[in-house]
Amino acid sequence: MTAGTSDNRLEADALMGQGLIANHCYYILSIHQVDANVRLLKIRNPWGRAEWTGDWSDASNKWTEALRN
Repeated sequence: MTAGTSDNRLEADALMGQGLIANHCYYILSIHQVDANVRLLKIRNPWGRAEWTGDWSDASNKWTEALRN
């Protein structure tokens, strides 16, 4: 299964600012339900050139110790 980003130029800068590439395809590795309102996708960039830096990224303060485990 895959996911992708839009080629909308207005969104391209916002995507790049958080580590995603505009008009690009990603592999969906897994889906996790955190709570009733939050569902996370674990995706992989087949090019391996950028890393997500927004909410729920590795450095995000939204992670609790229980969720990390």
